[in-house]
Amino acid sequence: MFRKQSDNWTKHIDFIIFDLISLHLAFLIAYFLRYGTFSVNPYTDEYWTRFMLISEMIDLFAAAAFNTFHNVLRRAASKELGASVLQALAVIILTTFAMYSLHIGEVYSRIVTYLTGAIYAVLTFAVRVLWKHYLRSRYTDAGKRHMLIIALEKNAEKIADSILFQDRDRYVISGIAVENARQSGPAIGNYRVVADKTDVTEYLKRNWVDDVFLDPELETEQDYSKLRTDLVEMGIVTHAPIKEYSDMSGREQAIQTIGGSRVVTTGLKSVPAWQLFIKRLSDILGGLIGTAITLVLTVFIAPVIWMTDPGPVFFTQTRVGENGKRFKMIKFRSMYKDAERHKAELQTGENSDGLLFKMEADPRIIGCKVNEDGSVKKGFGNFLRDSSLDEFPQFINVLLGQMSMVGTRPPTVDEWENYDLHHRARLSVRPGITGLWQVSGRSNIQDFEKIVELDTEYINNWSLLLDLKILIKTISVVIKKEGAM
Repeated sequence: MFRKQSDNWTKHIDFIIFDLISLHLAFLIAYFLRYGTFSVNPYTDEYWTRFMLISEMIDLFAAAAFNTFHNVLRRAASKELGASVLQALAVIILTTFAMYSLHIGEVYSRIVTYLTGAIYAVLTFAVRVLWKHYLRSRYTDAGKRHMLIIALEKNAEKIADSILFQDRDRYVISGIAVENARQSGPAIGNYRVVADKTDVTEYLKRNWVDDVFLDPELETEQDYSKLRTDLVEMGIVTHAPIKEYSDMSGREQAIQTIGGSRVVTTGLKSVPAWQLFIKRLSDILGGLIGTAITLVLTVFIAPVIWMTDPGPVFFTQTRVGENGKRFKMIKFRSMYKDAERHKAELQTGENSDGLLFKMEADPRIIGCKVNEDGSVKKGFGNFLRDSSLDEFPQFINVLLGQMSMVGTRPPTVDEWENYDLHHRARLSVRPGITGLWQVSGRSNIQDFEKIVELDTEYINNWSLLLDLKILIKTISVVIKKEGAM
């Protein structure tokens, strides 16, 4: 799944929201400076409410008409100050003109109006600079999208340099795969050579790669068509020469600019930036609430875990996240301390195919025993799992941006290492605490291909409404304990 680029003002929805907030704060400060009190709420006043509605609409109009967010992430502070002043002047001048045109301007305080404009210029400048500083600090190499360049050896360094020059804030070059056999050693310039055409797909199956950029000259090579097909099957966002635009059945395509070149971007699903912004905002809100609940649950769950099997309250395990990025997933410990050591002993053919391991009566679960008559005696660990209470610490992973509330199931490293090409597609989105698999039977579904099918269905049909439906259904599934193990 890839974020659909936009060349218009809407791609900077975060800056737009902060501008609108700054406009309201500027108005409230100006109102207080003029009248010295908030004894009367200005938002309950018909005239000032109308003033702010007009100002908001003009602020949005100015952003769209004058494209004031063009190149905003690369602007120096001095240029940002000029852009902020221009935005504030446009808002106040056009608002004043609109009010007098409507014959309502005479009832407003000019001091409040002009003070709002002046304070807005200062506030929006400060907020933009601080927000850009935050974004840049966040875009360390770990926070950027990892791009692999597949190119002819003679073109590889030039392509990589161009991408970093134009899109340094978005991408880090994780490596280069040369189409022809490796002749220059382990590196080309400052970039690692990680594969060639004989093993590039194997490299992509086992490593963290978000995007692949294809050298335009690859189109003359014999295996070019098969390479593109393999990349799409793995769900990797692929940027190919624009002259290679063709219909990829069942896949979404968009024309974008990467490294100064116009390319066709292909992926399982394209999503507008504003929808991903809302999804992340929802995750942060849900993560905060879930983490708070986790802290409360810890007070009650921790003593029982400690008394039943003394040791850590939380269990962390390396999982494979979006596009192969590894992270430590956190859960309440529902198994004995030495559970991982005994996994290999229990991982027989009937319990696992190397891609999914589940047991109905897992002796590693705290308190779980099989009686002599074959019946299963469940313990506290089973209670945590059946009630899904063990999952709550994952809200910390959600807050950290490693997981989402709704997504695909994050595989363990040993599962990931057994993946085929089409299995990798399920990790083209951020993994979730819940998802289609969890609300479609959970542990009742033992066929890994069925899980892949459900995850792929989720990716292909993703929408904010689908996430909401899954969240609502998850509550029902958890309460009824459907498919829990």
